[in-house]
Order: sequence, then structure tokens, then C-alpha cells
Amino acid sequence: LPTSLQALDSRAFAYCESIKSVRLPSALTEIKMLTFEYCISLLEIYFDGTAEEWQSIPKSEDWCQGSEAFTVYFKE
Repeated sequence: LPTSLQALDSRAFAYCESIKSVRLPSALTEIKMLTFEYCISLLEIYFDGTAEEWQSIPKSEDWCQGSEAFTVYFKE
């Protein structure tokens, strides 16, 4: 994804059953509802920022509904 990406729109990757990992830029400022809905193969999210920056990103309560078997890695 582009390093300038600031928001992941609703259902951007919803039902993408083949996605196993994704790298998210540190410029990210919002993850909207159901962005990774039922991405059942998603194992890894690589975030190009710190854990603290990741925690500060507003995320919809259901941003990863049905896709909760992944690990988030940080650039620390």
C-alpha cells in the first residue's frame, strides 16, 4: 500500500480469503468499519510505525470481524 495512505475504507479487504499478510504505512490515521471483514487467511499485519502509534489509530469496533487470528508486527 502507498506510504501516504491515511485511511482504510469500509470493507476495503472484506471477504478477501487469499490475503495472508498486509503492510500498513505509518501515515495511517483511521481504519473504518469491516475493513478486514472475514479475511480468514490473514495471519500478519505489518505496521510501519510503533506499537504506540498503532494503538492511537482510531479503529471501528468491527474492523476485523471474523478475521481475528492474525498478529500485528511493528517497526520498533
